[in-house]
Amino acid sequence: MNTLQLKIMKTTLTILSLSLSTIAVGQVGINTQNPQGIFNIDGAKNNAATGIPTGAQTLDDFSVLSDGKVGIGTISPSAKLEINSGVFGTSGLKFSQINSTTSPTAGVANLGIDASGNVTVASASPGAGATTVGGSSTATSSFGVNGATYTSVPSSSYTFTIPSGGKALFLSYMLGVDIIGAPLGGYQFYRCELFLDGAATGLFLGVQEPGSGDNQLQFTVSGVLNVTAGSHTISARIIRIKSNLNGTNQNFETITSNFSAAYIN
Repeated sequence: MNTLQLKIMKTTLTILSLSLSTIAVGQVGINTQNPQGIFNIDGAKNNAATGIPTGAQTLDDFSVLSDGKVGIGTISPSAKLEINSGVFGTSGLKFSQINSTTSPTAGVANLGIDASGNVTVASASPGAGATTVGGSSTATSSFGVNGATYTSVPSSSYTFTIPSGGKALFLSYMLGVDIIGAPLGGYQFYRCELFLDGAATGLFLGVQEPGSGDNQLQFTVSGVLNVTAGSHTISARIIRIKSNLNGTNQNFETITSNFSAAYIN
């Protein structure tokens, strides 16, 4: 047997030995002597030589299990394809030729993510729908109003939260108050304005003091406010306008208030 024949035989035996080893073990590892699953690539060569690698070590791994599940950044995928970026809120999946400015395709279902991170067909278009906020109160409390400054209406405050990025808030606010005792006379005018976090919003309604036999004022204020992210409080305040009785208090009592609003998701 010459030298060439010996080399061919040696190569053949080596390949056969590797093949038999792979068949016997049923696992293939690249950059690791401790493959997980039936196929495992350890990109950074940092997996432990024995035992199960840590989660941090497997962030650079690619693995395939015997049931066909594929993991990127994980050696224990729970779906046909699972990606672990290692950073919460970041999927690790990126498309090079589409982004948020790409025109949608008509007739195609939208995808969403459930609480477990599974990608599913969304029940509604992304961004569609609205979130409502508000409240109501029938608490009664007396307060005095004059023309010198706004008076805060008791039990008229409602707190709500706007998500990150801020929203345009479409709102309606209804307030009913009783005049305590006899009206001051002269058919005074009163303005109810909404205040957001203590600042005037510019949304208001003016009504005239009713005639004899009707001792109630009703205000309905509607509009749109651009509201920043975070917790906010909206409330009602009243002032007397167009009157020569600015320094004289007219006493009122709240009957009911209702705040209802919505913003587009």
